Amino acid sequence: MTAKELSRSLDYFKRIGSPVVAQATASGGPVCILRVSGKNLDSLKDLLGGSFPEERVASYRNVGMLDKALVLFFRGPRSFTGEDVLEIQCHGVDTLVDSLIQKICSCGVRLALPGEFSFRAYFNKKMTLEQAQFLNEALSSQRITADAISKLIGHSKLNEEKANEAFVALLDKVYSARGRVESSIDFPEAEEEQSADVASALSTLEALRLELNRMLSLYENFVASASFPTVCIVGSPNAGKSTLFNLLCGAERSLVSDTKGTTRDYLESIVRVGSNRIRLIDTAGLRVIPDGSGDSSLEKLGMERGLDIVKDAQLLLWVKPFGEKDELQLEEWIKDEEISILEVFSFGDRVESLEALDLREESSARKILFLLEKTLKELSPKIESDRALLLSSRQFQLLRRANSHLDESLESLIGARPIELCAQSLQEIEKLLKQCIGQDVGEEYIGEIFGQFCLGK
Repeated sequence: MTAKELSRSLDYFKRIGSPVVAQATASGGPVCILRVSGKNLDSLKDLLGGSFPEERVASYRNVGMLDKALVLFFRGPRSFTGEDVLEIQCHGVDTLVDSLIQKICSCGVRLALPGEFSFRAYFNKKMTLEQAQFLNEALSSQRITADAISKLIGHSKLNEEKANEAFVALLDKVYSARGRVESSIDFPEAEEEQSADVASALSTLEALRLELNRMLSLYENFVASASFPTVCIVGSPNAGKSTLFNLLCGAERSLVSDTKGTTRDYLESIVRVGSNRIRLIDTAGLRVIPDGSGDSSLEKLGMERGLDIVKDAQLLLWVKPFGEKDELQLEEWIKDEEISILEVFSFGDRVESLEALDLREESSARKILFLLEKTLKELSPKIESDRALLLSSRQFQLLRRANSHLDESLESLIGARPIELCAQSLQEIEKLLKQCIGQDVGEEYIGEIFGQFCLGK
């Protein structure tokens, strides 16, 4: 962390209690909510006509003689941050919002840091570190399902207690292994006892790795099931992929041309399928380009990028020209991937067949969307976070680092590295696991976490 970043992290603690203001809603909407929080907001009374509204009762006020707005007042500690909080619901015109913020700042209020409201809620014990993290993940993500957002926002105290119990169990294994390893280092002359200590530590750390990987998988499975499904349109050049992409998007998003290799890079859009949404991606046409053919290297690059995207997809829409020989052997391109494929036959405007679709007609869009909805329901994993532990992205990153140190520890115990390094690695694992449950987290670390939050949150 640079000196500037360290100073900013500490600012969260230095500014506690002093009034801060930020826009709590995204710009561009018809209504904007300005949030002010601090231990004493009396300096703002003049802006509101001389007094605060009755606590928790919306009042219509002319704020600063600039805009007539709904105003709500929450007396601390019965507020989101635990401090006195003023919320102003004004018109969402950017110039007006900026002028109101300037008026508020002229009363001795400072602009809030990113995530400063959530930080104050954490500091004042209105929420835990993980609850703040889950709230931020729910509010900042644009590509997760409503069910997943509900799980994050509704994160229960019981789930957090279960997660903490799991981390404490991991720590117990670390303590046990550390005791054995440090004993073998302190008494190297007792070879038989040292060998037994190393064997015991090795067995304990193998069990620890199993549990660590299980918890990492819990997070990854939640992320996979929580995200919008990715559906890629694939096929040979000129098969009708871009036409299909435009049809499903409802707009001319992708360039359509008779020239092969027009799509050099992938395009993506969010598309509604029934009551859900998908991430729909149009990829470059796939074909074997003979060496020395003189074909564009840009096309090759587009195909490589497309294949990278394809490997992360849940479903492929394989567009095949009906009645024509398709040289693309898609199964060979993705032979090592477990990806479902839904075939779509194009050129229905050229041939008479119930299988072939005219990818410019709305009737074709309805048929394909119906098939997509049915297929995705069959593929869709359920979010089982009611029974499984729900981990935050912060805990996931800490566990990944702990797993890396665990590999180093195991290498030391089998003789690949000096055993003294095993003790150091175990100390790092202990530190990381404690941070997972909010222990041994310094002010710099806390400030760094909230610095990644959205402004106004």
